[in-house]
Formats: sequence, structure tokens, C-alpha cells
Amino acid sequence: MFLAFMKKQFLLFVRRRQELLILLVMPFVLISILGFALGPIMDGDGQAIQLKVAIVEHASEKQELEEIKNQFGEIPNVITLLPLHILKDQIFNSEEVKSFITLDEISVDKLEQAKKDSEYDAIIEVPEHFTSQTIQAVFLENQITPELILYTNETKSLSANIIQSLIDSFQQQYSRMVLLGKSELLVNPMDVDIISDIQTIDDRKPVGAKSYYTIGMSVMFVLFAASSASTLAYNEKRLHLFDRILLANVSRWSYLLSIFTSTLLLVFTQLMILFGGTYLFYGVKFPTITTFLLVSLMLSFVIGSIATLLSSINYRVNSQSASNLFQSVFVAMLAFLGGSFFEVSSFSDFFNMAGNLTPNGAAMSAYIKLMQGDSLVEISNHLYELAILTIILLSIAITLFPKKGGIA
Repeated sequence: MFLAFMKKQFLLFVRRRQELLILLVMPFVLISILGFALGPIMDGDGQAIQLKVAIVEHASEKQELEEIKNQFGEIPNVITLLPLHILKDQIFNSEEVKSFITLDEISVDKLEQAKKDSEYDAIIEVPEHFTSQTIQAVFLENQITPELILYTNETKSLSANIIQSLIDSFQQQYSRMVLLGKSELLVNPMDVDIISDIQTIDDRKPVGAKSYYTIGMSVMFVLFAASSASTLAYNEKRLHLFDRILLANVSRWSYLLSIFTSTLLLVFTQLMILFGGTYLFYGVKFPTITTFLLVSLMLSFVIGSIATLLSSINYRVNSQSASNLFQSVFVAMLAFLGGSFFEVSSFSDFFNMAGNLTPNGAAMSAYIKLMQGDSLVEISNHLYELAILTIILLSIAITLFPKKGGIA
């Protein structure tokens, strides 16, 4: 009788095309949209940002250098104090900055037109006597504070912030160099080659956007299967089919267990179709098939227990409100905490813990770690969480399920 109940539940669900579209087609659509839209950002293979900056000098630094010599005489290594020389040659002309910023020198008569056009992300205007005022401020007290004028394109806020940060960094470094020089800590300028070696913290493989959202959408849409299965179970009560089952002297535990098992098989089939489809179309795969199947099976157990619990509540309150509430509210909450749309675990330790306590979050963490090359032992804590959730939810479902089917 149990097998007959399970077969009946499974066939009833398969015949509902609307639910099948939600559970199978919608995840593929969202995986495609999110994967292609956010892929360049998450995968780090997007087009590098390119900025264009113009600099306008009202007087050449060479002319002002002559004024400085007339006022102060010969200054040793004076070139190391020239602000525009440092700004143009050592900052904008450095290999790092040149890779994403192009600096153009334009004449004063083209300044107004350049401000009207959108050709440049930012324009640096250097007032007359800027260099001489800067040198005077270095050697003399209470001098006029030199100023650079920065024009930014309001429609390109990100570019403006980058240029502003670069200018601020230049100002801070220049001030620090002057203070060190006055303290006689900086005797001679030195060229220091710094060799950098970028290493990752561990040897885990990065998870791309398509892989991430394949997992995220799959663990989210299996939650809808629990709601749909519990709704089907309540419809049998509403149509008095459950009463006929009881009159036939069939154990209610067989009926309740059939809901759990049929949902389990449905969810496992759903996961195989989703992951199989993304493997064929997008190449998303797991290095260890047996462990992948184990995680999928454990997730299916939890979703089956959720469907059983929702069915028990529906029978207890004589309404499908529990299924409706779970589908409209709790699925979205669980998807957010579990990280189906973005990694919320990076927000704080609280979100990381809360996400792993959700069935979809624990399964998603296990899938991602498995895709990164972790072994069964390393993801076993997530499997234990899924097993504990299954036991707890099933125990509550058995306790709440009415002995005589509830209110007829």
C-alpha cells in the first residue's frame, strides 16, 4: 500500500505542468540570466576599466623652475620636489597606472571645450605659479597654500572617485616626503624595486558565476517542491480522499511516509535534471560524483521532511495556508540567508552561521566546497546539519499530524 501511495503522489505531481515549469524551466532561465550578467564580475574576466584624464598647465614647470632658482638659488635634487614632475612622471606614467589611465596634456585655450565635452573622465587644471608656491610652502612658513583644480564628469561617478583617490594619494605622499625631508630622515631619493608575489590563502579552485548560480538556483527551487507537494496532499484531504484511505483501515503513517518519500524522489530527480542540464549546456560539473550524489540525497531528505511538516500543519489547521506562507515568504528568506543570490556569509559571522543552519544554505556550502575540491570529510559537517534537520522536522511532522485526519 505504501508503494501505491508513493506512486500516486509522484504521478499527481508530474501531471501538473505549471509546477514542473516552475521547478525545472525557471531555474535554467535564472541561471542563464544571472550567470551571463554577473559572470564578468564574479569570474574576473570582464573588460578592464579605462580612464582618460586631461591636464592643463597655465605655466610650464620649466619656467617656474627658473623663478625658484632666482629666489632660492641652486637647490640640490630640486627635481624631486617638483609636484607636477612627480604627478605626471612617477604617478600617471607608472606602469600600474598607465594600464588603465591615459593622461593627455592640453592647452589652456582648449580647457572650456574639454569641460563641455564628455571625452575626459577628469580634467586637472594647474594654476599659474603652482610649482613655485609649492616650493615656497616647503621652505618658508605661512605661504599661500598651492591648489590643484579637479573637474570630474558627474555621469561617471566611479571614474571620478578613482581619479580623486589618486590625487589625494599624491597629495598625502608629497606631504609625507616633505616632512621626512625637513626631519632629515630623507637624505637622497632612492629608486627601490619592489617584487610582489600574489598568492592565494589556499589551493581551492574559484567558483565561476554559472557554477555559483547553478547551485544557488537549484537549492532554492527545491524548496518550491516542498510547498507544491504539501498542497497536493491537502487537496486530497479537501476532496475527502484521505477520509476514504482511513476508512479502508490503512495506517496514516503509511500515508505520511508516502508524502515524505515521493517528495524525496521528486527533489532528487529535479536536482539531477538541473545539474545534468547545466553540465551539458554550461559545463558545470563536480570532481567527485559519489559525494555529489550523497549531498543531493541528503538535501532531498530535508526537503521531503519539510513537505511532510507542511502537510501535517495543513491537516491540523484544515487549510493550505502553511504551504502558501512557506512559498510566498519563507522560500525568499531561506534563499537570502542561504546565499542563492549573493554570498551573504561575507557580511558577518552571524549571517554565515544563520545561512549554514538553513537546509538550502548547508547544501549550497557543501556543493561549493565539493566543487572547489574538498573531500567528503571536509564537508561532513554540512551533511550532519542536513541529517539533523531531517530528523527534527520529521519528528515535528509526526507529532502534529492528526490521528484521524483532523477536521473533516
